[in-house]
Amino acid sequence: DWSAFFYEAYEKQWLEFCLSHIRKSGSAQVLDIEGNVGHHEFWFAAQGCKVDSFEPILGLWARIKGKASVIGLKGSITFHRKAIGAVD
Repeated sequence: DWSAFFYEAYEKQWLEFCLSHIRKSGSAQVLDIEGNVGHHEFWFAAQGCKVDSFEPILGLWARIKGKASVIGLKGSITFHRKAIGAVD
């Protein structure tokens, strides 16, 4: 969280690189596999992207949902409490 606070995003250069490969962010669909605490999904949603976030860990899930309600990006992010992978 401190990195996002001080630098406006966690791994901002990487996020900007990814966004530079999206032609129209307002119509882009981004998948955040292993949403963790939400930094990447919130950043992409703030850029106008629609985001699907996948995070199976209950403790992290509660943090992500709590932040989403405060940040005001409701409707931009769809949360999935699931893991993505071939095996458990």
